[in-house]
Amino acid sequence: GPNCPPDSEPMVMDNGEIICTCLQNICPQPECPPGQDLEISKPATGLGGGCCPEMKCKDKNKENPIYPRCPTDSEYVNGICVCIMDWCPIVVCPNGFTVNLIPASGTPGDCCDRFTCDEQVRCPEDSKLTDDGKSCVCDESLCAVSECAPGHTLKVSVPGAGVPGLCCNSYECVPNVPPKPQCPEDSCADGLSCVCCSPCEPPPCGPNMELIITSPALGIPGNCC
Repeated sequence: GPNCPPDSEPMVMDNGEIICTCLQNICPQPECPPGQDLEISKPATGLGGGCCPEMKCKDKNKENPIYPRCPTDSEYVNGICVCIMDWCPIVVCPNGFTVNLIPASGTPGDCCDRFTCDEQVRCPEDSKLTDDGKSCVCDESLCAVSECAPGHTLKVSVPGAGVPGLCCNSYECVPNVPPKPQCPEDSCADGLSCVCCSPCEPPPCGPNMELIITSPALGIPGNCC
């Protein structure tokens, strides 16, 4: 990477370009002797080598004995200290980091936003970043949809725990079990079909009565006897 000046450090941009960005809180606040005020002789550029304004001590304005000493992020304009936003460092972070911005009040001494570069949170495949980018939450739309072959049914084998990394249910395919057939009274189920299984008992006849067959049995369920 480039050799950056002492007031800056290299940073890789999204397009792969490497630039020198200003280090934070490195600009000194020189002290002037009595009777003199600090004056900016050359504004800061916000880039490496020009992160801090060049300052010099100047005799106080005798016509205005209350001429103020302005912080390094502002300058004296028409009797007051005014923020010079062009002197603020560029808010940018390298790839893989997010900007954590601490907004400034916009008053001299606190003109420029401060920021830190926080490493991005990487979420498991079943979850996504929260709006603040600091944590992960489950997203059901990211759970895989399972399918089974014909003759099988999809069932939950391990329920999801509702936490990133364990958001989604685990499934398995189990063979379908056909329902047991409903058989007539003279038969019983044998696998998927009904078969004659009850013994055929002739009805009792009274004295002087003869048992005759009124309908021959076919030997099939519903007409076994």
